[in-house]
Amino acid sequence: MVYRKGTEGGLKYKVHYSADVKTRIITDCYTTTGATHEGPILPARIDYLCDEMGFDVQEVIADRGYGRGPTYSAFRQRKIRTYIPLARCSPW
Repeated sequence: MVYRKGTEGGLKYKVHYSADVKTRIITDCYTTTGATHEGPILPARIDYLCDEMGFDVQEVIADRGYGRGPTYSAFRQRKIRTYIPLARCSPW
């Protein structure tokens, strides 16, 4: 259950997906509850694509919900270029 000020509470979900920029083929689709923070999801999904599926990920584009220090560090270690805006201050 997710409750946010000014909205009706209830079951909410987030879908995180990856797509190949050249072919536009969806390469990964992962669903979480609405209460799950986006931050740690992206590095884990890219790890899955690289390590389990054998993709050579060179760039990642994502919205500010994924823009946290640990996310940038994970991609820096893998030498993956990121296009992710910095998130607003958050406890993640």
